[in-house]
Amino acid sequence: MDNQYCQRRMREIWDDPKRGAAPVNWTLSPLLADIGPALLACYQRTATANDLLISGPSGAGYTYPGSWPAAALAAYTQLTGRFLRRTGMDLVYAYNHRKPEGDGWAAFDERVVAAYRRDTPLRGIIQSWETGDLLIDPAGLPVIGNFSPQGKAQEYRDTLVRRHLSGGRPL
Repeated sequence: MDNQYCQRRMREIWDDPKRGAAPVNWTLSPLLADIGPALLACYQRTATANDLLISGPSGAGYTYPGSWPAAALAAYTQLTGRFLRRTGMDLVYAYNHRKPEGDGWAAFDERVVAAYRRDTPLRGIIQSWETGDLLIDPAGLPVIGNFSPQGKAQEYRDTLVRRHLSGGRPL
C-alpha cells in the first residue's frame, strides 16, 4: 500500500460525508504503524461501524506471496504478523501470481496459507480473484475471492445486480 495514497486519494474518499452509509473494506498497510502512525491513528479514530480497516495488499508490503521461496515467505509472514498485531488488523487483501498458462490468478496453496496461519493473527484472507467465486480453506484459514467488476460506479452496481438476479452468492 502506498503511503502517498493513504495521505491523499484515500483521504479524499474517506472525507466524503456519505462515507459510512454502506459497509466498505479499506486497505491500509500495517506498516503505517511505523511509517505513518498519525495517518493510521486518524483512520482508526474516525472509522464508522461500516468502515473495516484491513491489511493490504498481502500484508507487510505489496507482493505476491505464492512466488516466494519457503524460507523467505516465513520471514515475510512473521513481519506481517508483528505489524498486524500492532494495528489490530485481522484480515488481509492479498495478491498471488498469475497461473503459468496466463489464464487468471493462482489460488493460494497450503504452503502460503499455512505460513499466514502460523505467523499472523488473521481470521481470513481476501484473495484478489476478480470473479469472487474463490472459496477455499487450505491450512484451516478461510480464503475468499474478491468480487471486483471493472468500471465506474453505475457499471459496478449493474454487475452486482446481475450477479444477484442470476443467483450468485453474496460475498
